[in-house]
Amino acid sequence: MAESTHGNGGIHVSVCMGTNCTFRGAAQLVETMLADEKIKDYCTIVETSCLSKKCNHANNSPVIRIEDDYFTQAKPEAVLDELHARIIAAQAETRET
Repeated sequence: MAESTHGNGGIHVSVCMGTNCTFRGAAQLVETMLADEKIKDYCTIVETSCLSKKCNHANNSPVIRIEDDYFTQAKPEAVLDELHARIIAAQAETRET
């Protein structure tokens, strides 16, 4: 699968688009993130092939990686909460410098 990239922000998000992750909601996760203007402004979202053994077939799907942290059985609400928290932290860090 060729990678598909959305946005050009400083927070890097990879979404596994392997068969099991896609079947269990990865495409909906991407749509949810892209519908949020703040996330689109601050994040780079990459749709990619399997994210290593973290997918573990259907047991952990869908899997996303935010920076170096993996999230299994990712739910849209939890992903949005995590990204908004990281955006707030990045904004605070920018203000301090």
